[in-house]
Amino acid sequence: MFLSPKDKVLFEKLKAENKTSLIILCLLSEKEAHGYELKKRIIQCDLLEWANIKISSIYPTLNKLVSMGAIVGHQEKRGNNPECKVFKITKNGKKMLQKAFKEHFKTGSKPSIPKFLIGSHFLGCFKNKESISMLADLNKDMAEYKEKLIMKIEKLKNETDYFHLLPIEIEIEIMDVLLRKTNEIMKNMNQYIHKA
Repeated sequence: MFLSPKDKVLFEKLKAENKTSLIILCLLSEKEAHGYELKKRIIQCDLLEWANIKISSIYPTLNKLVSMGAIVGHQEKRGNNPECKVFKITKNGKKMLQKAFKEHFKTGSKPSIPKFLIGSHFLGCFKNKESISMLADLNKDMAEYKEKLIMKIEKLKNETDYFHLLPIEIEIEIMDVLLRKTNEIMKNMNQYIHKA
């Protein structure tokens, strides 16, 4: 994905921000919303615990994203409620979001369940082929990590007792579940693409 030099600077700022920024951008890429609506959606999607979001950080994060040019806000009256500021993601914000999530899905050395859950929740922010590509990369990283764990168990088997190996075995089982789930999601997405 091409980012202009200005966008690259903004992307680096976004990366320095916490997960709250990414989640707000994802939610705004689905539809525009005011701060209270975002708060409700974050709670409804159980993202507070997954991403360790503090509700009090939502409004300061919105202000930072506006100053970065990732979102814009405008006053709007909805129903009988007083006017409120409604936010919408910009074209640059969408580019930054896509790049940030591609980075998020790059697991590095150790895949994690929260990373998988947060990332998979927002796959809809991307085109199906991009989502499949990100999942395939994640799947590859998880498979490699699982192999490292298996080799670690083989190495430690004769050096330690069963109870020291148990956490590693549990982690291998978790990787198996995540691998099955990503394969299932990719299969369903491929079927969906071919039907469309």
